[in-house]
Amino acid sequence: MYELGLVDSMEEVEQTWNSVDQQFRKILSNELSTFPSQSATYRSHLAQQLSLLNRNHLIAVLREYLVQHFTSSLHTTVIPHFLNSYSAAAAAAAIHKTTAADKNLLKRFIEMVEGLQYSTSAALQAMSHLDSFQIPDMQCLPIAILRFRALLSADLPDGCSELSVKLLVQMFKTYCLANEVQAISFSSPSTPSKSRHSQAISREVTEAKQLIDKLKSCFNFFSTLGVFNELVADHLEDAIRMVLKESITELLTINFKDADQEYSTVMSFVEGTCVSFVLSVVGDQDSEQLDRWKEFLREIMVREMCHVRIDQLFMMIVEYPDSSPAVENLRTLLEDRGMSAYLVESVRLAYERRLLHPGASTNDILTQYINSIRVL
Repeated sequence: MYELGLVDSMEEVEQTWNSVDQQFRKILSNELSTFPSQSATYRSHLAQQLSLLNRNHLIAVLREYLVQHFTSSLHTTVIPHFLNSYSAAAAAAAIHKTTAADKNLLKRFIEMVEGLQYSTSAALQAMSHLDSFQIPDMQCLPIAILRFRALLSADLPDGCSELSVKLLVQMFKTYCLANEVQAISFSSPSTPSKSRHSQAISREVTEAKQLIDKLKSCFNFFSTLGVFNELVADHLEDAIRMVLKESITELLTINFKDADQEYSTVMSFVEGTCVSFVLSVVGDQDSEQLDRWKEFLREIMVREMCHVRIDQLFMMIVEYPDSSPAVENLRTLLEDRGMSAYLVESVRLAYERRLLHPGASTNDILTQYINSIRVL
C-alpha cells in the first residue's frame, strides 16, 4: 500500500475503502436502493471519503473495482435472466400471430425491461452519483454502460428482429387505437347502454395510453444503454410497412366511386398518425430527418396502394366506367414507380383465371377486352 504513495494511514484508507465497498455491494444485492444522496450530511461525508482515496491514488482502482463488481452481477444473473425471457418471447412471437386487440406481447416486453431496469438502476444511479463529484479518473458510469451494452448485445437470441418488428406493430396498433377512441365524443345524451359503452371505451383508451407511456420508458432505458437502435429503431421501418399494408388493404374497397376519398383518408392517416407515432418512438427529429421519414412513409403508402389497386384491376375493368375515379387514382399512383411489369402480369393472370374459361360467353369476353383498352 505504501508503494502507492499513501498520505493517510493504512487504517483510514482501509476503513474508507470498506465503507464504499459495502454500500455498493448492498446496492447490487438490492439491500440498499441507492446511496442516500439526498442527505447533505451524507454527501459531505462521501466527498471526504472520495477525497481521501483520491489523495492516495486509489480512485482509478476503485472505479475499476466497482465496475467489475457490476459487470460480474450482470454476467452471472441479470442478463441471463433477461435474455432467457427475451428468447421465450421471441419464440412465442414466431409461432403465434398477434392480433389488433392482443396486448399481451407488449405487457410481457414491458415486464422484461422493467425487471432489467429494476435490477440495474440502483447500481447505475450510484455510479452516476459517484461521478457527480467530478474527481479525475472516477467516471464509473460511462465504462459500466459500455460493458452493459457489450454483454447484452453479444448474446441477443435468434428471432430478436422478428420480435422487435411484432412488438412495434402491436405498439402502433395500440397507439392508433388510443388516438381513434379519443376522437369519439362523449357529449351525447347519456343512456345506460351508451354510458356502459363509453366507460368501456374510456378504459380501453386509458390502458392503451399507459402501455404507450411504459414502452417509451423502456425505450429511454435502451437509449441509455446504447442498444435502442439495434433493438428498436432499426426495425421501425419494417413495422410501419406491415401496418400500412394491412391498413390500406382493409381501407381500399371495391366501391371505386369513393377512390378519391379513400386516398385522402390514407394520406391523412400517414401524414398524421404515422408521423406522430414515429416521433413517439424515435423522439424529436431535426427537419432533415423528419422529411426523410415523411418521404419514406409516403413512398410506402403509394406502393401499397398500387399493389392493392392492381390486384383489384380486373374488377375495375368489369365495372368501368363507374370505376373511373379508381382508374385515374391508380394511373396517378403508378407514375415513375416501375411497376408496369407487375401490373401486366396481374392482369394476365386475372384474365386467365376469371374470364378465359369455357363458361365465359364471347360477348362478355369482348366487352371486357374493350373495357381493358379504355382502362389501360
